[in-house]
Amino acid sequence: MRAPLATLTLLWYHTIVRPFFSQTGHFSKASLNAAKILLDDNDPEFGTSAFFLFFQGRVCRLQSNIPGAIQAFQGALEKSPQREVQLLCLHEIGWCYLASLSYVEAFHSFNILKKRSRWSKYFYTYLTLLCLGALDNRKELDKFVQSFLSLQSDPSNYSTNQLDDFVQKRLNKLLDTFKVEPQPIHFKMFVYELLYLWSLLASATPITIIVQDCLSCDGEEPMLGLSKLILGASLNILNRKAEALTALESVLLVRKDLPSTAPDAHITAFALYEMGIILIENYETQEEGRACLLKIQSSFKNFDFESRLSVRIHGALRSLEE
Repeated sequence: MRAPLATLTLLWYHTIVRPFFSQTGHFSKASLNAAKILLDDNDPEFGTSAFFLFFQGRVCRLQSNIPGAIQAFQGALEKSPQREVQLLCLHEIGWCYLASLSYVEAFHSFNILKKRSRWSKYFYTYLTLLCLGALDNRKELDKFVQSFLSLQSDPSNYSTNQLDDFVQKRLNKLLDTFKVEPQPIHFKMFVYELLYLWSLLASATPITIIVQDCLSCDGEEPMLGLSKLILGASLNILNRKAEALTALESVLLVRKDLPSTAPDAHITAFALYEMGIILIENYETQEEGRACLLKIQSSFKNFDFESRLSVRIHGALRSLEE
């Protein structure tokens, strides 16, 4: 029993822990190859087990093979009798559909999770809202907004953790649009923000749709500079570095008068990070890139996803010393 458990631990490390520490959202080829070797070696004996199918799905997702990932996660879901494993697979399936901008299918997965999850109802309700809003399904959206407000009124459903605070900030922005008229682009921008913050933007298919939506925003965005941040990160993934830098510089320009303590200060911090990562790739601009990264450390505190960004900044700065 010890050998399979050790293998599962290694698969967890290579497909979940290592991507978390990735600087750009692109996965390490060495870790990817290690995970594939582990899966291949154990395929004859454990290849059809729920856990190994789950990690096969993770490998496919990290390779941006979203259809293959969904198939593997679906297989794991059907194989496992354990409720927790089923919910984990549903979670991954929902994110895969979200990354492929398949909002109907993503909604169905997240709606099941909203009903069955004991600990994350608030977050999954937010995800269902984003899917309905992106689809411009006004009738169902109105129902789910009321459901969200009812959920919010029950203190047992809301806790003062970072994820619920993250959701609450965005819910407030979306509810403001309901006073006028909901704009699908607002919901889509928050979907793209999730894909970016959860390191799924590089797996989004097709990413050109995201680029086009960001270019066509024309000031219609729920948080100032968000569309340009997503645009810059997407262009960087497409290896259009000069255009990416232009987009990211425009984030700093439009937000130059906002304090570093603003509720959406993460947009400025992540824009500086994306610029820093691009600039340190070139020896001639390394110091400029280092300055961008150091500015985040010295000027920004208590913003969304600060701990994750801090880990990535530390890794990037350490790489400059090697």
